[in-house]
This record gives sequence, structure tokens and C-alpha cells, in this order.
Amino acid sequence: MRAKNIIQIIVVLFITNIINAQQLPQVSQYLRNQYMINPAAAGVYDFTDVTLAGRLQWSGLADAPKTSYLSASAPLSEFTAKARSRYNPGLRNSSGVAKNPEINTGKLKHAVGLQVVGDQFGAFRSMNFAGTYAIHIPVSSQYNISFGTKIGIMNHAFLQDRAVVADV
Repeated sequence: MRAKNIIQIIVVLFITNIINAQQLPQVSQYLRNQYMINPAAAGVYDFTDVTLAGRLQWSGLADAPKTSYLSASAPLSEFTAKARSRYNPGLRNSSGVAKNPEINTGKLKHAVGLQVVGDQFGAFRSMNFAGTYAIHIPVSSQYNISFGTKIGIMNHAFLQDRAVVADV
């Protein structure tokens, strides 16, 4: 393959990625659910994290964007009998002070996750289903470096009954 052909392939892939990025689902509360933005955040905490959420943008306007998602992630050590943690940030504890979960560093961790996202905006709807993998590599006893990847399928649909044609 010649260098010119390789450059053309790279340009086409770059343009395709730009075209695909015109509408991304808007995910609120990313500080609470960093995993939806970055697959490397899977398994940062040593418990299974399951989140179900939705977002209605521009409430009250016709065909306003609507996003819902379900995500779950856990370190692989969570699936062994000896490493089960009982932290649940959604439950309230009336005895004692509520604690934030801590990130345990200094050990190698592998994590897996699942994301399902439904997004509708105007006459367009997309459904995404993805699995993720993350690895957390210790740099020191206090710091880890994390890498993650996501692979999945995406379905885009045009809802003809919701389309509005301007008559000029």
C-alpha cells in the first residue's frame, strides 16, 4: 500500500468519526457516575456499582432530548467469595456518619462493566449497548494509572412520524 492510500484511509476514518459525533447523549451527574464518560473508571471502587438514570433536557418543549441509561461496573475481585464489600451509597444509614467510598490503590485490579444508553432527540433515536474492560496498574502505593476500553453496538433510527417538514 502506498503512503497516499494510507493517508486517504486515515482522513476518511477521521471524517467519519466527526460525523458520528454530532449528537452525543448528555449525561448529568458525571461526578457521581464517571464510568459513563470514561470506561477506565470501571472498578475504581471495590464494590459493584449499578446506576439507572435519565435526563430530560429542555422540559416542556416538543421533541426535547431525552436520555436514559443503565450502567454497571465491578472489579473482577468482587466476584470472588473473599472480596465482597457491602457498601451501598444509595442506602441511608441512621447509625453513625455516612462515609464516601475510598479508592484502594497500590494493587493491580481488573474490572468489567456494562452500559445501555437510549437517547432520543427530535425525529432521531439511538440505542447503545456496550461492554467495557479496565485495568488499574499501581504506580506507587498511593497512585494507580488506569486504562479502559469499550466495545459495543449502536443503532440509529429515524422516526418518520416525528419529522417536521418546513413548507417554504
